[in-house]
Amino acid sequence: MQKIENDLIVDIKDLAFQWKAKSTFTLSVPSFEVKNGKTIFLYGASGSGKSTLLSLITGMNSPQAGNIWIDNQNITQLTSRAKDRFRANKLGIIFQQLNLIPFTTPYSNIELALAFADHNQCPKAEWKNHILEITDNLDLEPSLVLKARASELSIGQQQRVAVARALINKPKLIIADEPTSALDENSQSLFLDLLFSQVNKIKASLIMVSHDKRLSSKFDESIDLHDICQTVRQAS
Repeated sequence: MQKIENDLIVDIKDLAFQWKAKSTFTLSVPSFEVKNGKTIFLYGASGSGKSTLLSLITGMNSPQAGNIWIDNQNITQLTSRAKDRFRANKLGIIFQQLNLIPFTTPYSNIELALAFADHNQCPKAEWKNHILEITDNLDLEPSLVLKARASELSIGQQQRVAVARALINKPKLIIADEPTSALDENSQSLFLDLLFSQVNKIKASLIMVSHDKRLSSKFDESIDLHDICQTVRQAS
């Protein structure tokens, strides 16, 4: 079942989730909405639930209660396989640790994202040109993309490969989990400028989380995580 709400890319209602490990961590989100085409900055201290919230929005974890609508699809009602397919086609994810395969080329890392998605917009015969076009837009040399190992790249180059991988399927929503944490202030600004230019080009929405509130001025909206989330942490 789809929800006809064309103005929203994310619509969360009455969300409740609980981790159980050495401690019990509970997160609840009464309501959170993101309009199509907007760039949203979520900030909060370490342990405030930033990564947990992103794991729920991306469908990597499932809530115990509530609904998460992404592009008019309630992902809480999807099977694990359907979530994988939805994520590959609709979401672009930039992980904090980047999650590049170190012993393969940047090209192979990006190609893997294409392999998991449907190919209505980009047939396999066009993959190479598509990858080289987006990496060129991110100031990555073709020889580096095709021949270098990901482990040989600088942190800034690895960040740009991660962005290319996230954007290669032209997703509706980009999720970024502290992608600038390993960069200095100048490199952070350059990286965000490149990210925004590519997000605007494909007319996607962006949600980025960070503890560094200085980055917020570049975004359409800045939100303190405590304003939308309630968290409780108790010893087990």
